[in-house]
Amino acid sequence: STWGRIMAVNATKELFRAYFANLGLMTQLPNELQNPDKFSQLLRQLDEVGSTSTYSIRAKQSINLRVNKNIENIYELFRNIDSSAAPFEFKTAMALLVVIRILCVLLAWKNSLFLMILVSLFQFLVCPMSFFVCATQALALIPPLFFGHYSVQFLGWLLIPEWARLDMTFGNGFIVIFVIIDQLLCYRCSVSTGLGDSKKFTNEKLLQHFLFGLFNSKSYTIIVLLLSRDQSFSLTIWLIDAYFGLNVKLTSWLMSQGGCHWALLFYGQHRLAHVPRVYEQAHKAHHYLHDTIAFDAHNYGSGMPEEWALLMIEVLLSVSPMRLLPTTRGYNTLLISFSNKVGHTRKEITYGGSNHHADHHTIHMKNFGIYNCLLDLFFDTNYPDNSTYDYANFTVKKTIVQEPTGTVAELQVTRKNPNTGEPILTLKKLYEAFYFPSLVSL
Repeated sequence: STWGRIMAVNATKELFRAYFANLGLMTQLPNELQNPDKFSQLLRQLDEVGSTSTYSIRAKQSINLRVNKNIENIYELFRNIDSSAAPFEFKTAMALLVVIRILCVLLAWKNSLFLMILVSLFQFLVCPMSFFVCATQALALIPPLFFGHYSVQFLGWLLIPEWARLDMTFGNGFIVIFVIIDQLLCYRCSVSTGLGDSKKFTNEKLLQHFLFGLFNSKSYTIIVLLLSRDQSFSLTIWLIDAYFGLNVKLTSWLMSQGGCHWALLFYGQHRLAHVPRVYEQAHKAHHYLHDTIAFDAHNYGSGMPEEWALLMIEVLLSVSPMRLLPTTRGYNTLLISFSNKVGHTRKEITYGGSNHHADHHTIHMKNFGIYNCLLDLFFDTNYPDNSTYDYANFTVKKTIVQEPTGTVAELQVTRKNPNTGEPILTLKKLYEAFYFPSLVSL
């Protein structure tokens, strides 16, 4: 109804207000809490020192209280919104979103870019509050997915002479092979990963996740590949990026320049994506099937209603006159996509935080930080314990300390004793498990 959409606009304003208010508070946290790359560097240093090494991270408890209070207020506000104000019930909305996505795939097949964009906009009539989730997800993921990739592509296009670019085109055959390999990798992860055997699901459940994931998680890639087929892209730039890691280095440089790390942005966005009424119109599509299998994974954990902004950016840049390779085909994005498959696979044995994100798919209101689990510990959203978190061969314990200047949350990082006889997940094994070579070496 018109009234329902007006209510959605006002509710979206409140969401953005809460999101940016919380962001302003979270940027006051220590770097190790904001930036998981800094935390990883710290752990490597502690690992080199030896088994007696410890480190403390201290943050104002008032930040925890104010952020959680803001989110509590938003939850209360949205619980009081009549669910009948939504244009459609969840299952009806999902059916309409699938129809919209099928039409987008068909229009991409016909190279009808303008019509595809036009049809995709109907999403916001079906799920108007998905706009907030789309916008804030793009804000979080543009730095790791797009910034480094398109910077390298643009610089390569400017600096490398045309004769040295080794331009290649990819047609329908490449798209079919790409999708088949992607699905085979998903199936391989459902058997085992570099972190051990995966939890065994029935063939019926595997088929459910395969079919639903094909629309919900993989159709984004299919649309991008269809619209960029038969366009020439530089193999030289791709190889240089892969060999020298230029994309990763540029992205790391951006993250080190201050401001907000993408993982901090993602945590704030992810918590608000679970707000009642908002959840049903966007992120619930990613949680529709209970628990998680690699078939549910995209470049990051998302569903159809959350991808619109990222999809539009990638599509428009891929058809630009500069012939920039879509980030979907970029070397670093392929690695990220694989690591996300591992992250969305439930391992048979849980140790060292190996099931942190898989647990989010069964305990939906916990473990929001896909790669920044310290934020879950600090903000009391860690499962199964808000006071302790295992990360590889380290334990992080949180204690509340009263100081003259105020209450402080102290996170003490301690290296585990390797002589206890318990299985230990080393940092090296944890990092290697999330890259493709770990799979082919099994």
